[in-house]
Formats: sequence, structure tokens, C-alpha cells
Amino acid sequence: MPEVTIDTWSFYSRPFYWFAGLATLLILSGLLWGAHWLRSERKRKAVQAALEHQLSFHQTLFNAMPIPVYVITLKGELDSYNNAFSAFFPEHLREAMHFSLFDRRHPLAHIFPAIQHEVQLGLTPDIIITHPLALHNGIEERTILHWMVLCRLPTTLTPVLMCGWQDITESRQLVEKLQNEKEQVKDASQGNSASLPCSSHDVRTSVSAILGFLELIFTRQQTAEEDQQCLKLAYATAQSLLGLNVDILPGNVKAVPRAIRILIAEDLPANRQLLRRQLDTLGYAADEAKDGAEALKLIQQQRYDLLITDLNMPVMDGITLTCRVREYDTRMVIWGLTANLVAGEKERCLASGMNLCLFKPLDLSQLATALCEINIPQPGSSLDEFLNMKIFTALTLGDKKLMRQMLEQSRVENEKDIAAARAAISGQDWRLAQYHLHRINGTAQILGATAIHATAEQLENALAAGEPEAVLPQGIDELTQQLQALSAAIIFFSSQADYH
Repeated sequence: MPEVTIDTWSFYSRPFYWFAGLATLLILSGLLWGAHWLRSERKRKAVQAALEHQLSFHQTLFNAMPIPVYVITLKGELDSYNNAFSAFFPEHLREAMHFSLFDRRHPLAHIFPAIQHEVQLGLTPDIIITHPLALHNGIEERTILHWMVLCRLPTTLTPVLMCGWQDITESRQLVEKLQNEKEQVKDASQGNSASLPCSSHDVRTSVSAILGFLELIFTRQQTAEEDQQCLKLAYATAQSLLGLNVDILPGNVKAVPRAIRILIAEDLPANRQLLRRQLDTLGYAADEAKDGAEALKLIQQQRYDLLITDLNMPVMDGITLTCRVREYDTRMVIWGLTANLVAGEKERCLASGMNLCLFKPLDLSQLATALCEINIPQPGSSLDEFLNMKIFTALTLGDKKLMRQMLEQSRVENEKDIAAARAAISGQDWRLAQYHLHRINGTAQILGATAIHATAEQLENALAAGEPEAVLPQGIDELTQQLQALSAAIIFFSSQADYH
């Protein structure tokens, strides 16, 4: 038989390649799927970790709030609350906090009708509703300012209310106490007004006696013992007069001067010291400058209501100082002091922008009269024209003290920055000018002063683009005027807040 050779590879090579290809494809698919699964798992864990971190952050923030905050459903079911909420109530009431607000056992059950009423009227998300309410914390009744806001949630979730309150018991008590004291002072003033004619007669009698005793001493026709006796009698009469003045004033009310900031510009130390002592005697504090240049520097750094300047000084005289100040400040009251009695001196002072010209020597009565007649211009605008007071009040939680502190700090910093910016522009130091304009811009954004923000940003952008001539000097003058108007409004706001 012939020998037959069978080539098995030719029979099985094709199935082998098919099998090997399919196996390779399966292995690659498995590897790709495994890589995809591993990547998805890592991404899922990263998202989960981020969510856990965010949840932890929000929980920490929630519990760190010093005021009580809680979350309820529209039906009054308590969802969550922070540590300050539970700390507000004593231990024996904390178990009842887990009940719903419509349950009479819950400490907030009696204020839930007010919440329910607002829900029935319809709530707008992100709009805060406030109510002054009385709340018994298990120990005593407290006065609170309760607030509530509807939270934005996906349509698939049940809406919730975020609520809380601020304890205003002490502030209410303080207001009532001040109101009572105000009424007492008013009653005392009305009662004492009837006794003023008699008191005036007593004052004249006492002063006449003092003058008589002093006249006897000045005649020098008495012995030393008689002079000493007259001095003792005059002293005793003056003491009784002081007691009479105390009786005239109602309660503890004392006559005090208005709080105005005064700057003295005088090159002679003796004259400067004399004027400062006179002001101090009348109850006014004052800063000092030895020439016009130093005074101008102080004025650019802080606000003054009154400038008393000598006319003839080295470096910069009073007339030049007044002209420089009037370039950007028309509010400040300026008095000129001169010993020159030549004709036209007073007219020259007034023409430079001064409000009053006084001649040396200036006695105490003249100074007191001038100070009583001083008229510090009040701002024609309120803060509402510069700031969004609703947002600013909400930002400070209605804390008047904090509002005044923030406004006063911003006013001081703005005055420093605008003075530094003008000086930098005069020296063509554009980078330094841009820095101070940026600070003004940032302060305006925080306060919500949109007009000042727009002007400062325009100047800042022009300097950044290397085009200062496009906005200077008109732009810097406009910004200066805006800041002066805002400063005047802040000063008026603070004075009104202190008065009330």
C-alpha cells in the first residue's frame, strides 16, 4: 500500500487561529472592562469622599453657628437642629425637642401658628421672614427675633423651612431703660426751667459778691490779713455758685460741647499752646500742626470739622493752605487768625475760601461765641443713596454697633487711600496709584457702593492699560467727590445712631 501522509495542521490551523483570536479578544475585553470598572469605582469613591467632606463641612458650619438654627418640614416636623438650639433649653426640655412643632409638648409649639400662617400665605424661596416673639426657655421668658426662609430643593424632594432666632432680650431692656432715662431727663428739664429765673438772680448775686471782694484786693488799701479774708470769702462764694449750677442742671446731665474735630495750624509754639489751652478750657480737643504743609498732610490723612490757621507761616501760609483744601473739601469750616489789622485783610481771607477771619489777640469769650455759632454742613444725602441698606443690614444681622464700626473703618481707609492715590498720581507712580484705587474698589464692593465701585474700577483699569490720560484728572476728582459725599453720609449716620 502506498504510504499516506496526513497534514493535520492544515486541518486544524484555521480553528486554532479562530480560537486564539477569540481568546485574545475576550482577554482584551476583560482587561478594558476591568480598567473601566476600576476607573468608575475610583471616581465613585472620590465623589463619595467629596460628598462626605461637604456634608461634614456643612454639619460643622451648622453647629458652629452661635445662634439657634433648626430645619422643619412645612407640616412642622422637626428635621434637624444645631448645638445652639439645644443649648438654649435646659436639660429637662431637651427630650421634648424631638416632637413635632404642632405637638404641645414641644418648646416651640406656641410659635408654630405664626410659622403656619406664613406658609399658608405663601413663601418665596430665599426671602427671610422675621417676627419678634416671646419664648419661654424653661427658666424665664426671653424676647427673640425669629426668622424663617424657604429652602430651594429639587422638585423630587419635600420643601423644608430653615428657621432660627436671635435673643434680643438684653437689647430690648437696654432700649426701655434708655427711654425711661430720656423721659426722666425731659421731666427734670421741664421742672428746672421754671426755676431758671430765680437761679439767674442767685448767680448774678454771687458773681457780684466775688467781684466786690476782688475789687477790694486790687485797691491795695487793705492789710495782708484783710486781703486773705476777702480771698477766702470769694472762694466760698464761688463754691456756692458751683453748687448752684449743679442744681440747675437736670439730674446727671452736663452741658458739653458738640463733638467736632479741630486742627490748629500755627508756627509759633506759644500761640499754638495758648489756643489749645483755650479750646481745652471750653471742652474741645484739638490736633496741632506747625505750618501749612504739615496741616495739609494731616487733613489728607483724616477728617476734620474745623481748621484754625494762622495767615503768616513758613513753608505754606494760611491762604495757600485754604486754597489747597478747598480744591477737594468744601465742607470743612476754616478760620483765619491774624494780627495784621490793615484794610482788606478780612476780605482776602474770605476770598481764599475761609469762613471767618479773627484778629489776635483772641480772648476766651470770642472763641466761645464763634464755636457756638459754628455750622458744620450736614450731608444732603443719606446712606441709602450710596449703599443697599437692606443687604448691609442683613450682612451685619442688624447690629448697629457693627454697622458703625464697619462704616467708620471704611471711611478712614478710603480717606487714606484717596489721599495716597492723589499723591501717587501727582508723582506719576501709576503702580502705587493703582494699588490704592484697588483698595477703594474692594471696599466699595463690600459695602455695595456701586457708583464708587464703577468709578474706581474705571480708573484702575485705565492705569492697568497704561492709559492714565484717558481718565485723569477728571476721574480722580469725581472719585474724591463721591468719597467725600459718602464720608459725610457715614458721619451723619453715626451721629444719628449715637443720638438715638
